[in-house]
Amino acid sequence: MDYVPTAPNGDHVLNGKFLIEQFETARAIQTVFPNDYGSLDARLDLAATFRGAGYRWPQLLDGSTGEFTLTAHDGVARLQHRQRGTASTVLALAGTIGFSSELRALGRLLKKFAEMPVERLRVSGGRDATGNFTLDEFRLDSPQARLFGRGHVLADVTTPLAGRKLDLSLELQAKDEVAVILGNMQLLEKQAQPDGFRRMKQPFTVGGEVGKPDISPLYEMLARAVEGSKGTWSLIMRKVQREIEKQTPPPTPRKTAVLP
Repeated sequence: MDYVPTAPNGDHVLNGKFLIEQFETARAIQTVFPNDYGSLDARLDLAATFRGAGYRWPQLLDGSTGEFTLTAHDGVARLQHRQRGTASTVLALAGTIGFSSELRALGRLLKKFAEMPVERLRVSGGRDATGNFTLDEFRLDSPQARLFGRGHVLADVTTPLAGRKLDLSLELQAKDEVAVILGNMQLLEKQAQPDGFRRMKQPFTVGGEVGKPDISPLYEMLARAVEGSKGTWSLIMRKVQREIEKQTPPPTPRKTAVLP
């Protein structure tokens, strides 16, 4: 920090670099959402540069701008639906004989998404003077699926970063079993890339909060593929519930002892 009378936009100036290594995302997310492990469990490395100017010291951080890069290796990502109870029902029971082959395939796919090993994660972007974050690059690599995207996080001085609103447009690519399942749903391009990954035909948007992304648009896309163009996730959940009720044996009547 310095005092420069001739500096534009203020006579107090700030220039700096920030580096933190092996930052535990799960612990950080739980400070905002105490009962939630979050969508990412990994150790992040954060590198950032920032600068600011103003006529008072407090203005330097509030109006600062900068660039950042987040990287991680060997973690776990969880692509969870907001209605976790209903999603877990499919995960637990999709292999039951009474379910259709489409629902069993969906169950296998959701198991892949529930605990997705992360080989590499990279997020880079910047912060403007009003506090908005732009995500210029989002990339998550796992053995059978990859996610690429861009987005932004709107400024909200009253909310910690993990709880701020997220808007992220993602493209998914898949190979091996995940590609077989999504390909049978007619969601992937036929031509594979040289590395074996196939692109999903259309991107999807992730909302929610930074620490709790709302992945339901992807689930709605899967529901339409399983149940037809008019299918919805709620429709699948009702169908699953009906199947569970059919397969659940009725309670055994309790016998009442007759005393002499």
